[in-house]
Amino acid sequence: MCEKKLIDATALCRYLSNWQLSCTGNVTYGKDARDNLVIYNTLDKVMEVIKNAPAEEQRVYNVRVDKDKLDAMQKVLTQQVHLIAMETSKPRTVTEMCPNCDREVTMEWDVSVDGYKATCPHCGGRLMLCDECRHPNGGFFDKCDFDAKTDTCKHNPGGKRA
Repeated sequence: MCEKKLIDATALCRYLSNWQLSCTGNVTYGKDARDNLVIYNTLDKVMEVIKNAPAEEQRVYNVRVDKDKLDAMQKVLTQQVHLIAMETSKPRTVTEMCPNCDREVTMEWDVSVDGYKATCPHCGGRLMLCDECRHPNGGFFDKCDFDAKTDTCKHNPGGKRA
């Protein structure tokens, strides 16, 4: 019988917090930027595991207290990762499907200048350039949390610009 291993959230929070603090000096390029991406992806996985853990396991490791720390760290790292993506972006041709009129839209776009929201030239509806957000340097690094009701996501909380 395979025994389920529990997560020691306190130790994990301390480790990730120390690592994140050591990377805060220069997060725009090089090793520090990669470290922050690794931390961000690790936090995302940890948050998912903690969220799905039974209440009994959460009590064993005081996860409810540590989850607040993880939430705060995840918020800071999300902002840092977003800044990295914005600073390394370049104007390029992007293609998205308009969810309002189901037409393909191709345009020149620079997310660092124009943000992640555009307007469809066919119907005038809002376009979210999610592919630019999720693959800023050609690699996948984030889950999309776009909310169609509020027309926002964690990288684009309000307004037209990111």
